[in-house]
Amino acid sequence: MARHDRARGERPPLRLVDTDFDLARQVGAILEATNSGSERVVDAHVVAVCVPGGGGLVVTSDPDDIAGLASAVPAARIRTTRP
Repeated sequence: MARHDRARGERPPLRLVDTDFDLARQVGAILEATNSGSERVVDAHVVAVCVPGGGGLVVTSDPDDIAGLASAVPAARIRTTRP
């Protein structure tokens, strides 16, 4: 059974995003803007999915890795959780 009801306008708890050409370019732009290397490509993907919606919320237990990358996307917000 689904955890959301589309008939009532509820949204699913998460959204899957395919890495298409535009997202890949955004990831590269974030890495370039923050002078980061390819070792941060996964975290850059997380930040990049905030861009098309004009911002977003990144929930993480390791904010240090995300914060530097998120500086390239001012509308991205970070919320820290316990590991």
